[in-house]
Amino acid sequence: MRFPISVNGTLEEYERDWYSAQKFGNKTNYGYHDGEDFNLKSGGDTDIGQPLYAVANGKIAYYHNASHPTTGFGRHLVIECDTTYGKRWYHYAHCQEITAQAKTVTEGEVIGKLGKSGTTYAHLHFAVFKVDPSTLRSGIDTIAKTETELNNWWENPFITLKAKVVDNAMISNWFATLLQEANLSLDKEGEFRSFWSKAIKYDEDVRNLQEQVKSVNEALSDRALEVSTLTEKNQKLSDRKDELEEEVNRLRGERDKATWENTQLTIKVEALENEIDRLHREIEQHEQKNDIYAYSWIHRFISLFKK
Repeated sequence: MRFPISVNGTLEEYERDWYSAQKFGNKTNYGYHDGEDFNLKSGGDTDIGQPLYAVANGKIAYYHNASHPTTGFGRHLVIECDTTYGKRWYHYAHCQEITAQAKTVTEGEVIGKLGKSGTTYAHLHFAVFKVDPSTLRSGIDTIAKTETELNNWWENPFITLKAKVVDNAMISNWFATLLQEANLSLDKEGEFRSFWSKAIKYDEDVRNLQEQVKSVNEALSDRALEVSTLTEKNQKLSDRKDELEEEVNRLRGERDKATWENTQLTIKVEALENEIDRLHREIEQHEQKNDIYAYSWIHRFISLFKK
């Protein structure tokens, strides 16, 4: 973007050669001044016939090239532009003539000459519509009757031009793209503040979620440590259980071995008892035989004496 009344369109050139005779928002007999009246510092009508330049790439949306030659805005036109700040309609009024022939214009292109059609003294009345002027009360001939209309339908062109000429090159492409994608502009303060507030809230929500995630991760870390400790204890208990099971199995083996040996001893004892019983019976039988034999021998011995 550039200034509409200087060859190079720079802020320095404007401040060196030009000034604003009637500023945006000044109270007038009809309401409020909705633009800036640019004049050469040389005074009088010395600026008449000065070339007027397109401030940005755009299209000629509206113009009155023949109507109101001595009243109102005289010969005037509106260039519609898409900017990084949103769609704007730039109003050039009181032209000596409008020279632009094509529907589209290029930034820096000469579109007319400064004049004094519709006014007493030569100057460029330059205004910036924030809304499509065709939707307003009197179209491009509309003037701001109230401060509310002024603030709702126009923006301060002088401040806007100075800011945009200085800042346009400083806006990163990604930021300009972001504004376009969101259908926002830096001079739509309410919408931009709302968007910005949402972005800040989003960042705060992200930070809160990050804190929550951090807290959850810390809790999980503590839980993981507890689980690790419990797992270690469980492993020790499992190892101890295995040791005890081995000991039980060993004792069972010894018990089973002792039981088997006891069974064998019992069998041997029973066998010995049976053998003892058998021997007792044999002894008794021998004793009985010996008694009979002894009796028979004594009897025979007595019989010898009787003879």
